[in-house]
Amino acid sequence: MIMDQREFKSLFRDLIAHLYDYTVLETHPLITVVSPPPDFRGSRGEYMRKLILEDIERFKPAGEESLHDVNWRPYHILRKRYVEGAGLPEISQALSLSERQIRRDNSRALQALSGRIWDQLVAGDVLEGGQAFDSEADQQAFDSSLEILDLNGIIMGIEGVLEKRIGMDGYSLRLTLDPNPILVMSDRIVIRQILIGLVGYLMNFPCEGDMHLQTEKMNGKAQVVIRCSLSGPWSQAEESDHAELLESARYWSRQMKGAIQISLPPEGESGKIELVFCLPLADQSIILVVDDQKPTQQMFRRFLSRSLYQVVGITDPGEVLALARQLKPKLITLDVMMPKVDGWEILQALKMDLTTRDIPILVCSAWEEPELAQSLGAAGFLKKPVRQRDLLAELERLNL
Repeated sequence: MIMDQREFKSLFRDLIAHLYDYTVLETHPLITVVSPPPDFRGSRGEYMRKLILEDIERFKPAGEESLHDVNWRPYHILRKRYVEGAGLPEISQALSLSERQIRRDNSRALQALSGRIWDQLVAGDVLEGGQAFDSEADQQAFDSSLEILDLNGIIMGIEGVLEKRIGMDGYSLRLTLDPNPILVMSDRIVIRQILIGLVGYLMNFPCEGDMHLQTEKMNGKAQVVIRCSLSGPWSQAEESDHAELLESARYWSRQMKGAIQISLPPEGESGKIELVFCLPLADQSIILVVDDQKPTQQMFRRFLSRSLYQVVGITDPGEVLALARQLKPKLITLDVMMPKVDGWEILQALKMDLTTRDIPILVCSAWEEPELAQSLGAAGFLKKPVRQRDLLAELERLNL
């Protein structure tokens, strides 16, 4: 994963809110760019936490500690919120400041802290592979993790994380999930981080009462709608202090072919805030690529990146029949030489099953055996290594 400093800061604001949540920390997209020095005995997430805690201590001014000295304020806010886990009401009371002022000072302190961490990572050469950062240059890191997911299941899986996050500020979470599974084609970790980031963005507003999260199908899309009510008027200056969280979520949603919309009351007024996160449903045209080598799956994704198809890769031949029944793909590309079960056996099983027998199958093999493939019911044969023009020609021949 490659990113610029602006994207780094957006992700950093999300990551620091989960500094002591092992699951979130170790799977966060930002952690994938960090490579600890050889003498560090621990994980990437532990190394990032070490850097953050050390840098928070560097915010401590010289001299006698004071809760009400403005010079001590960034240190107290960062330490109380992210090290001690205190909520905004508690910090507001301790520092004798309004929650709105705490939010603004917290945003400024986070900007400074993320800048320091960025400088350490770049200057210290602890980026994975010494890579430069460019947010538009490389998106293949997440292509290999695309899979069919139940959106409701993902939300239930992070319900505890979300409740903990909004509970820090004295609020509660209310879920209204569609009674039926909502299947999307996406990346589990990325969706988790988008949802956590959106909740974090809303928590920077002066909200009150419950935060309501709802899932639904609307106009052929999967939707997550997050709503909360404002306890008072909001200002554009306040929103801009934490807009990077929203921009980060929007960036990652675009990688998943999704979109995020926000509805705010007029500036200077109170009312309701609504965020809508949309994703394509997984019932679009799917090509199932069966190959025990993930690089081959990635190659097919590159070949079809400008088509209307979603590529679903599968490496376990034992799962092919069940997944083909579930997805009903427009086409299956089938490797022959795989461990335990070879492609010829899978081809015969697919053609004998009433649910999958009409799905066209392209056999892909380094061995020249198109006649055998045809005799077993395959719609075509591609010799490995597969070339893009040959794959596209087969799709055209099959009217797909």
